[in-house]
Amino acid sequence: MSDYGTLESRVRRKSLLNKVMKPEDTIKFFSTGQNLVWSGFTPAGYPKAVPIALADHVEKNNLQGQLKFNLFIGASVGAETEDRWATLDMIDRRWPYQTGKNIAKGKLSAAYWADKVKW
Repeated sequence: MSDYGTLESRVRRKSLLNKVMKPEDTIKFFSTGQNLVWSGFTPAGYPKAVPIALADHVEKNNLQGQLKFNLFIGASVGAETEDRWATLDMIDRRWPYQTGKNIAKGKLSAAYWADKVKW
């Protein structure tokens, strides 16, 4: 048990526990072109398990450039998520904050830099 208790002890509405699943089981809920919103700013505050499972799925099934998302992330996230997604060509657009060495190198197309587009 962690310092924060078990999952079961932290979930107040017990009927929601049957919705809990392994990260790789969530892949079916994602399709190209979706808008995804992540938290960010600290290593503790951004999602890891599901984005890594999605990247593993893309890599395993040779789907680079075929499963792409629009990301709305308020601050930095880790290289194991965003930078890996950039390498696998999984990011179509990214708002408003960019980080990661592959993004900084301009790995992504000009369309990626959505915050530079005049609306």
